[in-house]
Amino acid sequence: MKILSSAGAGVAGLGLVSEAALGPLVTDAVSISAEPYDPKRAAAMLEAAGWIAGADGVRAKNGVRLAIDIATITGNPERDTWAVLIQSWWSAIGVRANVKHYPPSVLFGAYAASGIFTRGDYTASIDQQSYGVSGASNALIFACNQFPPAGFNVVRYCDPKLDALMERLDASYDPAFRKATLASIQRTIADAAPIVTLFFPSDNFVYNADLRNVGSFANLDDAYRWSM
Repeated sequence: MKILSSAGAGVAGLGLVSEAALGPLVTDAVSISAEPYDPKRAAAMLEAAGWIAGADGVRAKNGVRLAIDIATITGNPERDTWAVLIQSWWSAIGVRANVKHYPPSVLFGAYAASGIFTRGDYTASIDQQSYGVSGASNALIFACNQFPPAGFNVVRYCDPKLDALMERLDASYDPAFRKATLASIQRTIADAAPIVTLFFPSDNFVYNADLRNVGSFANLDDAYRWSM
């Protein structure tokens, strides 16, 4: 038997750690190294910004406690594991994080249906996102004109410079130009951090070693190429 991974080795060999907004299956995606885990530096930054730890360890500024609700869907043990990790990381620097669970129909609901994401009724969330394989889908998630209900820019991030880069990407078919522009887009998003990418999971497939012509990753669309 053989095991095939579609995303490359990363966390325990089962994913790819990167802060880029596009995954490794995108030809021109760039890999952006994750910021090192440094709670002391993070705490110092909060202290310098005026967020002072109280007697219970939770920071506050001008009478406002640094408390964050993490929105996620119900019935997903994997995301619950992420939530507990993030809670512990934030707790270590004086941030109180509470996890709030919603049914998928509520969390991802339409604007007219008062969806949590589309209405912006959250302060943080844990989500698994797919950005396609071309890079063009970034505009649907980060463009200034895609705030709900017009689109799905649920983080409500707007940067005219990023918009200009995404427009230039859509207007060109030149491979070298598109590659350079897409790299600039990814670095712009990573620097501004409207989202924080944790990792790209691997899709692992187990198949018989006698199976031929599987390719670099298992794609059922190419199954006609397989042979024994």
